[in-house]
Amino acid sequence: MKTSKIFLMFLVACVYAGNIYAQHEIEVPRAPDLFSHELSKEEEEEYLKNVDDKLKQQLAEIKQQNKSKYNKLLRELYFKQLNFSFPGSSTTESRELAKKILEYEIYTTALAGKYKSANNTDKVKIKEDMSRHLSELFDLKEKERKLEVEKLEMKLQELKKAIEVRSKNKSEIVQRRMQELFGEGQYLDWE
Repeated sequence: MKTSKIFLMFLVACVYAGNIYAQHEIEVPRAPDLFSHELSKEEEEEYLKNVDDKLKQQLAEIKQQNKSKYNKLLRELYFKQLNFSFPGSSTTESRELAKKILEYEIYTTALAGKYKSANNTDKVKIKEDMSRHLSELFDLKEKERKLEVEKLEMKLQELKKAIEVRSKNKSEIVQRRMQELFGEGQYLDWE
């Protein structure tokens, strides 16, 4: 009885403390934004080294309009050009497609910047260019989605096959795990 009263008092104290604590907003530190700092001249030169002239021109226009956006796009372009891939994560086709999508994102961002400062006659041409680029960008993104669906379907087939094989061999799998947990199969290992 005494233990239950102590426990009950402890529980009430915790709830009360929780209510008081909940009334005060807790400030959670934000993760640092790795792309927020401005590029150094050396970084910028390194990132632009393998960029074609047309894309450099588009990036320069973005830089004049929005330096932060320029830094972000240039970094993203640089890392896509490095062709990093994790095992099983992407194919050459999907990496090339991602680069192409980013290039179109750069073109459309540059066109949007031009549009803001263009006269009425130039705005008509810019709108036509924007429409064409966005249509092509849409097609590229849909192709990327289709590739992702194909990849997921393959993974799903693989998982279904694994489930089928494991279901057929359930008793053997259970026996092996039991031996492993009890330490009974230690002399049955290959090595």
